[in-house]
Amino acid sequence: MKPELTRRLLALNASFYRDAAADFAATRENVWPGLMHIRPFLAEHAGACRRILDAGCGNGRLLPFVAKEWSPDCYVGVDASAELLAHARSRAAALPLQHTDVRFLQADLTDPAWTARLGGQGSFQAVFCLATLQHMPTRALRSGIMASLAHVLEKGGVLILSNWQPHHSPRQRKKMVDWSALQVSPADVEMGDCLIAWNQGAGGLRYVHILDQAEVTGLAREAGLRPLGHFEADGKEGNLNLYSILRKT
Repeated sequence: MKPELTRRLLALNASFYRDAAADFAATRENVWPGLMHIRPFLAEHAGACRRILDAGCGNGRLLPFVAKEWSPDCYVGVDASAELLAHARSRAAALPLQHTDVRFLQADLTDPAWTARLGGQGSFQAVFCLATLQHMPTRALRSGIMASLAHVLEKGGVLILSNWQPHHSPRQRKKMVDWSALQVSPADVEMGDCLIAWNQGAGGLRYVHILDQAEVTGLAREAGLRPLGHFEADGKEGNLNLYSILRKT
């Protein structure tokens, strides 16, 4: 993919999460059901999880889950969207979090310097990156972000990913839009790239890359992470997201 197209697709998603933030946040109030299935992995491999990073935190829907599960000393939510972070801060203010230092940081995961603002290498025992890597055009960019997530994990820490699998759902497949909508040829994008319409509010388009288990495993190994398990969950069909639990070796 040419750099100009990469920038266009990143700008497309940035515009969507700015303009549709309120409508999007309103549909993302509850925790993902699939997170309930990761408990055995985390109980065995993640220890106490005193320091947690939520990379691509959006409206903060993960925070109630981690607060209930671990009552961590520190939770840091990072997102590029100021609008979604405003929703996340409002959510945090309504939770009983007296024993957790909650911080939100506006930062773009595509910027290699974003990790420097977190305070160094090996800072977190658990990193969540949910429904985020799927919005990164090109394998090279996804590889760089995976490496940055591994960088801030302490040795033995775990990275929990989820990546959308819209092709599994007839309802989501109907929302897929031809690349001609952006005057782009399918030959100019990678296999697994797609455009998906948002049909609520003012509407909009999002770029999504469908990561399969093989790609996640390859990216993980390049970053020095060992897969502990993969499974699919969520949605009416029970397979709308691919979850991956990875450990820093």
